[in-house]
Amino acid sequence: STQSTWGHPNTLDAVARTLQKLRTSASASKSTRPLVIDADGLFLVSQRPELVHGWEDVILTPNKVELQRLCAAVQVSPAMDHSEGSEDIERTVMELSKALGNVTILAKGRLETVGNTSVLVSVDPSLGTRRRCGGQGDLLAGTISTFACWAALRASADGLRLKDCGLAEVAAVASLFVRTLSQAAWAKRKRGYVASDMVDLVPEVFQSLWPDDGGEERAQCPTH
Repeated sequence: STQSTWGHPNTLDAVARTLQKLRTSASASKSTRPLVIDADGLFLVSQRPELVHGWEDVILTPNKVELQRLCAAVQVSPAMDHSEGSEDIERTVMELSKALGNVTILAKGRLETVGNTSVLVSVDPSLGTRRRCGGQGDLLAGTISTFACWAALRASADGLRLKDCGLAEVAAVASLFVRTLSQAAWAKRKRGYVASDMVDLVPEVFQSLWPDDGGEERAQCPTH
C-alpha cells in the first residue's frame, strides 16, 4: 500500500522509481502483486499517470478532490454529482479506469463507487455513520490491501490472474467492512470514536460478517 505523506520532490522521485521497479519485477516474474495507492501516492499518479497505466493489479482510492486531480491528468470530465444512484460518478469511475488502462478505482465519499472498465459496484450508503474519523481512510487502504492479498493467494492457488478474482468486488467488500466497523464504533462511542476504536472492533465485526464456527472447515472469508 502506497499512501504516506511525502511532499518533497526527491521523495516523490524515489517512490516513482520504486513503483517502476515493482512493476518490472512483477512483470518479469509473472506474479500477482496487488498494489493499493492512496493519499500522496495519488498525487504522484496525477503527476505521472504512466506509472500505473495498464497495471491492472492497482487499486486507486481517491476522495473527491483527488478524483478531480486524477481526471484532469488524463483529460476525463470529473463527476459533479456524487449523490446516490448518480450516473455521473459511475461514468467518471469507468472513464478514468479506461484512461488509466483498466486500473480499479474506489471513489470515496458518502456513496463509495468502485469499478474498472468491466465492473461497477456501489457500496450501500446506509452503512457507516454521519462522520468519518481521522485515520479511517488509512484503515480502508490497509483493509483493501489485506483483502487483495488474500485474493492474490487464492488466484495463485487456482492458477488465475488477480484481476480474474474481481479487484473491484474485493475493494467494495473492504469498504463494506470498514463502514460496518465505523457503525460499531459509533454505537459504542458516538461522535467521540477514533480510528483505534475501529481497530479494536476488527475481530468482533469480522466474525459477525464472516463467522468461523471453530470447526475444521475454513471460514468463508470475504475473498473466497
